[in-house]
Amino acid sequence: MLKKFLIALFLPVCTLIAQPGRIDTLRIPGRPANEDRVFVWIPAQGVENVQHVLYMNDGQNLFDPSTTWNGRAWMVRESLDSLISNGYIPPVLLVAIPNSDIRHSEYTPEKPFRSLPAEVQQYYRTAVRPNGTSYFRADVVGDAYLQYVTQRIKPEIERRYLKNKSSVKSYIAGASMGGLNAWYAVLRYPDIFDGAACLATHWPLIQEIPSAAGESFMSYFHQRFHTVKDKPWYFDYGDRGIDTLYAPYQQTVDRLFERQGVSGSYKSLFFPGHDHNELYWTKRFPEAIRFLLNSL
Repeated sequence: MLKKFLIALFLPVCTLIAQPGRIDTLRIPGRPANEDRVFVWIPAQGVENVQHVLYMNDGQNLFDPSTTWNGRAWMVRESLDSLISNGYIPPVLLVAIPNSDIRHSEYTPEKPFRSLPAEVQQYYRTAVRPNGTSYFRADVVGDAYLQYVTQRIKPEIERRYLKNKSSVKSYIAGASMGGLNAWYAVLRYPDIFDGAACLATHWPLIQEIPSAAGESFMSYFHQRFHTVKDKPWYFDYGDRGIDTLYAPYQQTVDRLFERQGVSGSYKSLFFPGHDHNELYWTKRFPEAIRFLLNSL
């Protein structure tokens, strides 16, 4: 009975048939939050020859603008279909993981955050946005979230969709806090993730600079850099909205790669006039994914 119950939990609750490709909705338990949906985009070419899997944060914002909080979406289905059909990237399976009501708590890089003094951690946990809402609705659970991605979602995706798991390359991507989490995922699990695309990475953690958290993230990157320097990395940012906070930290990251002589597997782009929202991430996504999937 228990075995049947567990199997049932992993069954897709619905399949959305739409061109291009197909989107399956799975329910995968074990997350440290109240969201267990996972959206899987299967390219029109099918999964028989798929050797690349792209995991993306904020998955509820990737497909349909009519279902997002701000009426905007990344339109990744259309972008990926065009890139694959025109031969710019190999076939890729997209795993879109929606955020939860404790988004900041799940996406915060936990190890460098925990290295901060207790009073500084408390400062961040009680900080509020300019509109008065809290950044953190729970304690930081960034490691538990990545355990869910790597130990629950990834095995189920590979079991369900992929035939030859040993040759599969796994990547992770996101924007803002989702980009920060993608960066941390590769550092935390270099044996699982083969690269990351981090758009408008929210290095300061909150809308404030200078940032003790941002400095801690830079230090952690230095410590772990030797384990990930040869992987493909894509970073970018604009100069509108809260993207104006990112230049000092992104330039520190750029210098780290430059000092190590890393160039072919690394790309960092600045987009003047770009603001911090899906409209601009949609424009930059094709470049990010072309670089990521063609750099190994």
